[in-house]
Amino acid sequence: MFLWFTKVQQTMKVNFYLKNKTTDGRYSVVLIANLNYHRYRYSTNIKVLPREWDMKRQIIKAKVTASVLNEKLNQIANYATDYFENLSLGETPTQQSFKYHMDLATGKKQPDDNSFFGFINRFCLTANKRMNPQGEFISYKTCKKYGYGRDALVDFEKHKRQTNNHFSLTFTNIDLAMMEEFKVYLADVRHLAPNTISRYFQCVRLFLTSARKQNISVPADETQFKSKGEKVENVVLSSEEMDTLFHLDLSNCKRLERVRDMFLIGCYTGLRYSDICTIIRKNCINREKMLITVHQQKTGGLVAIPLHPNLIEILERRNYELPSPISAGSFNKYIKEVAMLAGLNEPVELKRHRGGKRVLTTSPKYKLISCHTARRSFATDLYMRGVPPELIMIFTGHCSREAFYHYICISPEHKADLLREAWNRPLVNLSPPSR
Repeated sequence: MFLWFTKVQQTMKVNFYLKNKTTDGRYSVVLIANLNYHRYRYSTNIKVLPREWDMKRQIIKAKVTASVLNEKLNQIANYATDYFENLSLGETPTQQSFKYHMDLATGKKQPDDNSFFGFINRFCLTANKRMNPQGEFISYKTCKKYGYGRDALVDFEKHKRQTNNHFSLTFTNIDLAMMEEFKVYLADVRHLAPNTISRYFQCVRLFLTSARKQNISVPADETQFKSKGEKVENVVLSSEEMDTLFHLDLSNCKRLERVRDMFLIGCYTGLRYSDICTIIRKNCINREKMLITVHQQKTGGLVAIPLHPNLIEILERRNYELPSPISAGSFNKYIKEVAMLAGLNEPVELKRHRGGKRVLTTSPKYKLISCHTARRSFATDLYMRGVPPELIMIFTGHCSREAFYHYICISPEHKADLLREAWNRPLVNLSPPSR
């Protein structure tokens, strides 16, 4: 037994006890430390039979290895004593901090690696335990994005070492100039699009902010690390094209019919593909009220969507037995085949930026259709019908107009039609009223 007094009569005692009997009749030797009526517990990982333990002297007896084990117990007791002696006067540690110190002292755990990549690796490993603003654990996809951001930084460091063998990224040297080099590397060497580069910059800002919150010195102001994305041009289907898909006879190919029906569910509800799979599995359709009610996976929000007449016909044709979900990769492959059979082959020119250069590509429309096209088509169709954006955002789950307008895709031809309509409308008299 160990006893320690300070000048203000703080007391600390360390004792060993036998606890937790195992199946072979042995007990674990557990250290119990008491500091000012607070008890701390630590397992030594040493197991003995009751007859081998001297309770009064608190040592192991009648065993060949007794001297070695007793020396280990003495060391563990000294580690605990040193820990409490080094505390500030009046400080009361937690059980977790005591155990962490003892694990380090006994070699059970290695010190946290607070190097740049040591911290980021630890961040990515524990990312699934983080929570979003809605109080839910961060999704698997978000965790993967963190990993992609880390991998981009690793590749950038390797790239820099081609000209400087001793270069390493650290919390000290990552500044605005270094981030500009990182941006040039991603654009010119990796040939990434501006939106991908912007996502990697978001990851770096999050890494540095989290490190700062854990009292790691981060000299740079990470809020200044910005890379502007671009509004990506995407295709949407008009209401006429949705009708074409709806009336397409696919009765001789159940595989494509299933994919077509799932795609139209997205066109008439605006749900993400993950949410479409959810309503299929859980059958969240209220046939009495003709509503689909679902908690959106990404935002956690509850939304009730009325059934479109075409969707009702699809469900009735299926006897309200929804098509079984498939992987997003297979879905994106098959929906292009469906769109080709429907004759959606008009040439579409899209602008992209790759490696800091603008690239124009022309492809038949069916090749550009994916599961997300349905969601964009839903939002665009309602917007073209004059539905207020705030109402559409309720169903799409967008929280800001800026994010919502990224989903609106109006063709140049339709914009021209809108201008013609404006020219044909009579002028509005804006002269002030006469007194």
